[in-house]
Amino acid sequence: MTDLRKLSGAGTPYWTICREERNLAAILYHLLLCGENLQRFLDVVGYQAPLSSTESAVYFEYAHLRDLWSSLGGTIKGKPDAGEANERKRKAIIELLGPSAGDQLTSCTVEEFNAYFGAVPKPSTWCIQSPSVWSLPLYVGSFPDPAELLRVTKFKWSFNAKPDIVVHTDADHALCIEAKLESGEGSYPTSAAEKTIFAQRGLPRVSQTELQEYLMSELLGVETEFLFLLPKVTTHATNHRMVTWATAFEALDLEGQPSFLRDWVRGHVHAQSPEAQCGAPKSRVTLDFRARVAELEHGFAAGYTFLVALADNRIDDFRLGTARNAHLYYQGDFYAYLKPDESAIEMHSTFNGRIWDGATDKHQLLFGMPLDGLLSSLGGLEAGWTETLSDGVILRDGTPPEFFDRLLDLIGHVRP
Repeated sequence: MTDLRKLSGAGTPYWTICREERNLAAILYHLLLCGENLQRFLDVVGYQAPLSSTESAVYFEYAHLRDLWSSLGGTIKGKPDAGEANERKRKAIIELLGPSAGDQLTSCTVEEFNAYFGAVPKPSTWCIQSPSVWSLPLYVGSFPDPAELLRVTKFKWSFNAKPDIVVHTDADHALCIEAKLESGEGSYPTSAAEKTIFAQRGLPRVSQTELQEYLMSELLGVETEFLFLLPKVTTHATNHRMVTWATAFEALDLEGQPSFLRDWVRGHVHAQSPEAQCGAPKSRVTLDFRARVAELEHGFAAGYTFLVALADNRIDDFRLGTARNAHLYYQGDFYAYLKPDESAIEMHSTFNGRIWDGATDKHQLLFGMPLDGLLSSLGGLEAGWTETLSDGVILRDGTPPEFFDRLLDLIGHVRP
C-alpha cells in the first residue's frame, strides 16, 4: 500500500507546508494567552487602550452577536420563557433596523414575523428566529427601498460573521484582527443568488471589515479598532492598520512552547521579514529545514541551539541557505554543508547543488588542518562525539557547546 505522502515525497510534518490561515491565527491566539504576550502584542501593533484587570479577554472566531442572541432564551419549544424571549427579540430587531413596516411587525404573529424576513428552512410558529437564517431571495420583496434592503441584509450577515481574533481590553473597547496568509479581504454578498439581487438593485458590495465595523460598533456598541495581519504590508486600500506576521510574532515570548510551534513561528518570521522580502543578506531558511532541526532538540541540544541561532540570524555575519539541509555562509561566502539528522550533524566540505550568487567557495579554509586541529584540541575522536567522513565530519550528542563557539571563531579568523 502507498499513500499521497509517499508518492509526493513529502516526508516532513504537515506543519511545514500548512497554508491554513485559521491554523496560524489559532497559534497566535494561543500565544496571546501566555505570560505577558498580550501586552507585548498590543504594544508592537500600536493599540493604546489599557488592559483592564477584570474585563480584558481574547477570543478566537468571535461570535458575540450569535451567542448574545442565544442568551435571550426562548430556544426550547414549550418552555415558559418563550413568550418573554420572543418579545425581547422582536423589540431588538425593530429598534435596531427601524423597518418601514415597523407597526405591522410589532403586532403580527410570530410566524408572520419570521416569514416577513424569509426565515429558512421554514418560518417558526413559536419562536422569533435568528437573523442568521433569514434568506435574501425570500425577503427581497418585503423591501422595495434599496437602502432599507441593504440595511436588513447587513444585519442578517452580521449574525454569521466571526472575526478571526478579537482582543477586548475592557467590555467597551476592542481590537479586531483579520488574519491573512494567502487570501485577500473578503466581501459580501458571496452567493450567486445574492450577487444577482444586489446587481439588480444597484447595491454596492460590502467589504469584510465594513461589515465587522457595523457588527462591532453599531450592533454591539463596542469602540473598535481594526488590524490586518499580513505576510507583508501592501497597498491594499484600507483605513485600518496593517502589520506583518513577522512583526507580530517577533514581539512574543516563545519560551516553554512546543518545539514544532517555535520552529513554525520562526519560519514565518523569517519568510515574511522585511529583510527576506527585499533580498537583504539574511538566512534563507525553509520550514522543512526547521522541522529537521527541531528533531535535534532532545537528542543533540548543543547542535540544536547552534543551528537555531544561525537560522534566526543571531550570529553576526553568519547565515544559512537551506532547502532540506543547509549551506553555511560567512560574510556571503560558502564554508560548509550541514545535514542535521535527529541526534547528529554532518559537516561536509562540498556544497550541494549550487551556492548563493556572488558567493565564493572557501571550504578549504576550514576543512583539513584548521578543523582537525580544533577537534583534536577538544578530544572529539577520543570522546566519541565526532568521527571523520571522506569529505568532512559527523558531530554527535556530547559535542560541547564550546566546539561551536570556537568553530565560528575559527571561520571568522582563517585567512587564505
